[in-house]
Amino acid sequence: MLNKKKLKANIILLLSAYIPLYLTIIVQNSFSLWDKLNAKYDITFGDFLDFRKIKSNIGEVFTFPEAWITSIFIAFILLLFGLIFLMLTNTYRTNSSLSYEIKVVNVEDKNHEYLTSYIAVYILPFITLNLTTYSGLAQFIILFLFIGYIYLKYEMIYINPILNIFFRLNAYDVHYEVEDNDKTYNTVLLSKKDNEGLTKGKIRVKGSNGILIDLDKVK
Repeated sequence: MLNKKKLKANIILLLSAYIPLYLTIIVQNSFSLWDKLNAKYDITFGDFLDFRKIKSNIGEVFTFPEAWITSIFIAFILLLFGLIFLMLTNTYRTNSSLSYEIKVVNVEDKNHEYLTSYIAVYILPFITLNLTTYSGLAQFIILFLFIGYIYLKYEMIYINPILNIFFRLNAYDVHYEVEDNDKTYNTVLLSKKDNEGLTKGKIRVKGSNGILIDLDKVK
């Protein structure tokens, strides 16, 4: 069973894995909000650029559920980016006693494979749901909790395009050796290095239970 600190980190990574979905929801609800405001008040795009009009009519805008949904998801995305940044910063500053060196003997890039799985599991099941209805919201919560449980149980933190796109962490399937041990181990490694950089020498890592993160800086 995961300790509380690790569970908290995995939950943050789970929530951040859905950021592309949150962006899709923001776009969907923004256009829906625009259509409703335009139908009721006959507004123009220029009205959205006029801060004084927005400020004086903000109460009217938030009478529509789409405005609340859009605002909540924007704030949530910003919060998640901040939490991931702090979490990775703390990881790279980890105490040396909590890390160890490994020698990678074989490496396979898994980014493309994981991306396909990500789209099929994290995006497609949610794309048609309407969060402004009770049935759509209920379906969203059920799917989210079900997929989230599997994600946390099997520690699938590497299926997360945000780690790759914004934090330059690549996912690799590696076979490695540990000093004073003749065995070869297999795991998922998160690293900013390319394939060649991983096999040049020993690297310092942190983690367990099938997932490691490369602590060495890219040269």
